Parts: sequence; structure tokens; C-alpha cells
Amino acid sequence: MDPSPEPIRSQLMTTKVLRPDGCVMPDGNRCSACTEDIALEKQLKELENLTEKIHIRRRALRTVMNQNHDRLIHRFPPEIASRIFFYYSLASSCLDTYEKTNTLCLGAVCRKWRQLAWTTPEVWTWIHIHNRIIYRWNNNAAKLLAEWLERSATLPLTIRFLGPSNGHSAVYCVVTDLLNKHSARWYDLELDIPARHFHLLGGSSQQNILHKLVIFPNISSNEALSTFRMACSPIELGLMYWSLKYVDILWNNLTVVHLASLALDEFFEALRRPPHLVTITLLRIEPLSGNFDVPNTRISCPHVRSLELRYIESEVLGKILNLVCLPSLEQWTLRRCAFPLNTMISFIGSSSFGLKIFRIIGDRDIPDRIHDLLRRLPSIEVLQLGFMSEDKPPTEILFFELLCSPSEPAFLPHLQMLKFDHDLLVPLESLPRIFSASHRQSLRLEVDYHNIVGIEDETAARFLELVDEGFNLRVLGDREADMIEEYKVNRHSQREQGSITQE
Repeated sequence: MDPSPEPIRSQLMTTKVLRPDGCVMPDGNRCSACTEDIALEKQLKELENLTEKIHIRRRALRTVMNQNHDRLIHRFPPEIASRIFFYYSLASSCLDTYEKTNTLCLGAVCRKWRQLAWTTPEVWTWIHIHNRIIYRWNNNAAKLLAEWLERSATLPLTIRFLGPSNGHSAVYCVVTDLLNKHSARWYDLELDIPARHFHLLGGSSQQNILHKLVIFPNISSNEALSTFRMACSPIELGLMYWSLKYVDILWNNLTVVHLASLALDEFFEALRRPPHLVTITLLRIEPLSGNFDVPNTRISCPHVRSLELRYIESEVLGKILNLVCLPSLEQWTLRRCAFPLNTMISFIGSSSFGLKIFRIIGDRDIPDRIHDLLRRLPSIEVLQLGFMSEDKPPTEILFFELLCSPSEPAFLPHLQMLKFDHDLLVPLESLPRIFSASHRQSLRLEVDYHNIVGIEDETAARFLELVDEGFNLRVLGDREADMIEEYKVNRHSQREQGSITQE
């Protein structure tokens, strides 16, 4: 039986010399087979050296070929090509050679691209360490991360560290150790890793430039929690599912906070600490946790200008509005929250702010009561509404009537822009009434109807008349297209087609 081809192939691929070490014939010389084998081995080494020289020469030639035939990068001055690389790097900053679009791919094109990319620090200032990297971690990944960080030179770093809960602890130690060496340059840091590893981060005590810190821990049941501790003074802080008692930072410079799925007393504590808070965003704030004291009187935040509340239930929202005073509030957003009208009115009265932008997206029970709230907000310049109102026509919604009435110029007298979200099912044919009042003729009106594909010709023609008369009106349909503009283009096309047909 013929021998299997696989063992033969393995023998041919092996680098081990198979001739005996002590080949000596009676005449004192090697046998002819060993002698010939030594000569062939010498020829093979010469061929290997020649092959390597050919590869080196071909790489050099390909560099010249790229210079001769590449009509893009090689024709640009290095500073312009570097800028192109920079914008390319914004699309993907993953520390992953498996990504098809990746900063690392720049070095695989040609030698000149590699030299240019490797010496452009701006290309390496974003880095995303994600689950797949942690799962596949090895010495090469550690070397790649170290080189990536070194290539960024002294520039500020934007880092997103996303790690699985079942990742090996030794891997997190290696990654955090490499990141900590550059902690003085952390500028934008987002952490989504197991809670037990937060104490590994923080770096040295040297001065840092951390501007934004986002903590979104991966918490498993019965997992020991650890504290993120760093002598930093961020401007922006984002926390989700994470208590303030596990965040040891300086609060003096903080102006923006985003809190999600935290307890109500955590929110009050977040108001007490930063003296210069400007922007507050709250998402799904939960009942009291008992970690911090609840105030007995309103907490005044004199510098807050923007407040956004999302998916907050009535009881929690009532306590927030009853215990907060924001005298400088200019922008207020409510998305899918409860609508405790009396509490909201009390909040407005206690703060006495001059609100300019108000957005409210909510349920079908709001339209009948929204006018009572808006009467207390005469300073509004931009109003965005989104709630279900298909149960009643606009003529039965007092807010709509007050908005269109020429006898009520005192209702929202400073309104400059009005936007209806797609959920506000006000019939399109009713919208021209808004411009009938003389004090509304300079109003910018926008309606998001992206769930419909067209407007009836009669309604569209009326809208087009208003636009031609100088009124600022947009109706957005599917794909954010301006449906009035589409109607205008289609009508023009039909007229041209008709003219051609008549000819």
C-alpha cells in the first residue's frame, strides 16, 4: 500500500536535517548521498536568501508603484494626507485587527501610508477596547494597545473601555495598567466594565485633563463593588446604575450631569456637590435608596439652564419638582414623564425662571391641560409638542384655539418656533389657521409626519401658497424629506411633462 501523503508532506515541510550526524565511510569521507544532500541544502539557503532579496526589492518597487499610480494620498502634501487619515480614524477606533474599517488598516496599504499613519498622533487619540478584544486577549493585543497609546504622543485621549463580566481578571489588570500610564492625558473616558475592577483605574496623582467621565458598570449578582478614585475635576459626568458613594472625584468644575436608573436621594446629592451645575439630564430615576439624606427644603441651583427629564413616574417627578429651585432655567424637556400639573405650576412659581425652550412629549391626557401650564411660561420662544390627540379635533383643544386666536396675543407672545412631533396628530389641513393670527405670521412652524407618505393635493397646495407668501413652514415626511418641497418639485415636473405632451 502506498504511504499516506500527509506524513510525506510533513517530512517535506520539516526543517530538521534527516541525514545522520556521523556519516563516515571506510575511506574517511561522507557517503555520496550525504555529500549531495549537503550541496542541495547550501543551494536551498542561497535560494532563500535570493527570495528574501527579491521580496525586499518588490516591496520597494510597490512603494514606487503606489507613488506613480495613487492619484490621491501620494499626491497630497503630508499635512493634508494626515488630515484625511484623521477623519478616517473617526469612523472606527476599535483595537481590533478583525475590523474591516480600522485605523490599523492604514498601515497595511503601503510603506508610505504606514510611515505617515504611524507618525500622525491625531489618528491614535480615540481608542475603543471592547468585549471581543478582552475575550481574545494575548501578548500581541497587549503590545498593540501599548503601541497605540504611544503613537498618540502627548495628545488628549478619548477612551471607551467595554468589558464582559466573565473576562479574566488578569486581562483587566494588564489593560488598566497600560491605560493608567497615560492617565494624565485622559480627556473623555467611558467605562462599561465589571464593577469589581473600577478600583484598578485612576492612574497616578499627577495633574490630568479629564473632561468627561461616564460610568456604566457591569454588575453581576452578589458581586463585590469597588470605587473609581481619581484626583480629577471633570466638566461632565454620566452615571448609570452606579451610586455616588463609589465615585471619588473632585466636583468643583462639574457643569453637566447625566444620571440614569439612580435613586432619588442620589440625584439630590448630585445637586449638592457641584457649585456650578449648568445642565441636568435624568432618566428613570428610582425611589429612595437610603444612601443619602433627602432635603427638607428646595435645593437652589442658580446656574442650571437646562433640565431634561425622561421616563419618570409621577411620585418621583413630584418630589423632584417640589425640592428643586432653578431660577436660571432656559430649556426644559419632558419625555414620556408623568404630568402633575399643579406640581409643575408650583415649580415654575418657585423658580421664577424665564424659560425660552420647552419640549414635552407625552400621553394623550396632556392636550386638555397643556394650556394651563403654558400660560405660566410667557417667555417661551421655542415650543415642541408631541402627544396623542386623535380623540379630539384641534378645534376642541383649547391650546390650539388659544394659539390661533387673534384675540389672545398674550398667549405665548414671544413664540418664534413651533414644532409638532409625529405623535401629535393634528390634521394637516388645520395648520394654516395658526398663521391667520397677525402676531403668528413670523412664526416658524415645523411638523414631523414621518409616518405618512404624502399629503393630499388640496392641502399641499394650500401649504405651498403659504410658503410662497413668505410663511416659514415645513412638513417632514418619511426620510425627513420636506413634503411641501417634494410637492412643489412634482407639480413642476408634471407641468413640464404636460407641456411636452401638448407639443
